[in-house]
Amino acid sequence: MMTNTNHKSEFANVVKVRYVISLLLLLLFAGAGIAKGEDVLIEKEQTTTKQNLQGTSAQPAQSAAVGLSTGKGMPFTPNKGQIADMNGKFCADVLYQSEGNGADIYLRKTGISYVYNDMGEVMHDVHEKVEELVKAGIITEAEEHAKQDELMKNESIKVHRVDMDFEGTNSKIRLLNEGEVEGYQNYYYSHCPEGVTNVHQYNKVTYKNIYNNIDITYYGSASLTTGSDKQKGVKYDLIVQPHADPNQIKFSWKGAESIYLNSQGKNY
Repeated sequence: MMTNTNHKSEFANVVKVRYVISLLLLLLFAGAGIAKGEDVLIEKEQTTTKQNLQGTSAQPAQSAAVGLSTGKGMPFTPNKGQIADMNGKFCADVLYQSEGNGADIYLRKTGISYVYNDMGEVMHDVHEKVEELVKAGIITEAEEHAKQDELMKNESIKVHRVDMDFEGTNSKIRLLNEGEVEGYQNYYYSHCPEGVTNVHQYNKVTYKNIYNNIDITYYGSASLTTGSDKQKGVKYDLIVQPHADPNQIKFSWKGAESIYLNSQGKNY
């Protein structure tokens, strides 16, 4: 049985790698911002749905997020200042952040960014190497986590970003937050040492009038074991009001070599 000390060491490894990825993600969004004259009005649905608060998530003291809310849906976290570039500049173009189906997901004013990394694979490979060393008698179980720390220092994490952008959207939109998740998050990063606190999450976000009389709603499931296969990952519905022109809707992809539908109609 794993002791409490070993558990802390293993958690520290996860935290270190997550911190490196956080820095890489901030770099990916360096320079992002909303042009002057653009407006975003945020609204909140009065009726909320609640989910259980399960545990916390922590990162190093200089970059910590505390009070993570979890649930069956895909919670979207509003960007209240916790997402910034490497220069500490607020990434105003990123309105919400989430994660699911193997990607960190950023809802921007004009689209979605999917950021993928191979952290899980790297940590699995390191763990397998350490287990082999233990079985071969090269190191003892007491040295296992120290060896894992050593090997992780020599590893690199690959990060890839894919953007989907809606083209020709309106400059002024309204945001409607629905399905509030119980609990909140507090962020303490180097660019906001006093903290960005009491940040609530929502299971559904709607951009009102992204095109004339056309809305877009984001929702989904963050868990690979929750719901039907069609519900996994982030989803979006384009809601075309009567007499609206659907030909306004245009979008493009960046960072993907190809996009196609499989036999089940899934987008790849």
